[in-house]
Amino acid sequence: MPFSDFIFFLRQENLKSISLKIIFVLIFLFLFLYGFYYVSGLNSLCASCHVIKPYFDSFLQSTHNTNLCIDCHRQLTFLSDFFYRVKAFRNLVTYFTVGELKPKKVKLDLKVCFTCHVEARKITPTGDIIIDHKKHSTQEGITCLDCHTKIGHRKRNEPSAAMENCYKCHGKVKGASDECTLCHSAKGATKGHRLPNWKTEAHGREALNQGTEACLECHKKPKGFCTDCHQKRPPSHDLGWNYEHSRLAKKTKEGCFTCHQNKYCLRCHSEPHKAGFLKLHPNVVKTQGASKCFRCHGKKHCTYCHLGGKGI
Repeated sequence: MPFSDFIFFLRQENLKSISLKIIFVLIFLFLFLYGFYYVSGLNSLCASCHVIKPYFDSFLQSTHNTNLCIDCHRQLTFLSDFFYRVKAFRNLVTYFTVGELKPKKVKLDLKVCFTCHVEARKITPTGDIIIDHKKHSTQEGITCLDCHTKIGHRKRNEPSAAMENCYKCHGKVKGASDECTLCHSAKGATKGHRLPNWKTEAHGREALNQGTEACLECHKKPKGFCTDCHQKRPPSHDLGWNYEHSRLAKKTKEGCFTCHQNKYCLRCHSEPHKAGFLKLHPNVVKTQGASKCFRCHGKKHCTYCHLGGKGI
């Protein structure tokens, strides 16, 4: 074989060898990148990290717990999503090299939400809340997470969209009414809300029986929904209320305990008058003063006997 033919043969063999090596490297690189892309999307990877596990546990309490973490924590295009995962995977490298990892607040591409959810939806699946999502997002520039702050991670029984988020705008911004019926249908309120005496009597009884926590699931104005009324003295508590309240309290104390605790009553009723006090009271008033009397009795109460007036 001539020398030139031998050199040509070697070149051909080298070319085949190099080609096979390149093909092998490309196959290995493809499998590696595919494996990385697949593994980085597994929920078990997040759950296996003790730094991330508390966040993963709160994710399990959310309405999205049947999804993959990466369903929300991703980008829409393949390349941007791949580099997004690489950036996230660097945290693992940082942990093993530096020995410390502090989770940072992740900025999500909220367009991902609309790969599952419909922006034009106006009524919730349960049908009890009416919200024009498209108007909020397009006209008002409100993002999903502005309202649904706990949609991905929350505590057990914690609402994904708390009422205080609504009151950031409603009742404050012009055109954003804070009327309940703007968003809530009749289905959203308990039966008691439709009673004619709901505002004056029935709501206090329901709050007493169910606890105010049930009320505050919806009524969470920043300044306090209950205190809008209950910090004001009720009309019934006029100047003669100290004298008259016992008559109503004997019928039912439920209304009293809506605002007052039992110890409030004991401020006066822990020291009831003993038998014969009517004859003894002038000396008590003379030595101790009348200030303790006026804790229960109106200041005109004395006139009932002493001046022939009408006691109050």
